Amino acid sequence: MEEKYCCDVMKSKVFLIDEFNPVKNAIEEGKLVVFFPKFREYGLPYIEDSVSVDLIEYCPWCGKELPKSMRNEWFFELGKLGIDDPLSSKRIPKRFKTSEWYEENFGEDNRLPDIEK
Repeated sequence: MEEKYCCDVMKSKVFLIDEFNPVKNAIEEGKLVVFFPKFREYGLPYIEDSVSVDLIEYCPWCGKELPKSMRNEWFFELGKLGIDDPLSSKRIPKRFKTSEWYEENFGEDNRLPDIEK
């Protein structure tokens, strides 16, 4: 599959966030951008009182608009499965912990780039 990065700089700076790789790891590795596959969101990580992320809609290097967040759709789809509080639920299907759920539901154009760790 062809990678879908907006630019080579973004590709080199992105850190994939999942249940095994928290934002703290991205900061420790010096990555400047984090990516949350389950929501399809990019952000800039920082530490203030705790680890935080400011979400971004445009690439900081080339200025290209980044893909639309799927956060609202994630909550909506889980709600249709009867999971009303997905952030604290232990019943979330495995595919909803990755990009798999929107790649299936919304088509090939919503596939993720291969992000190198």
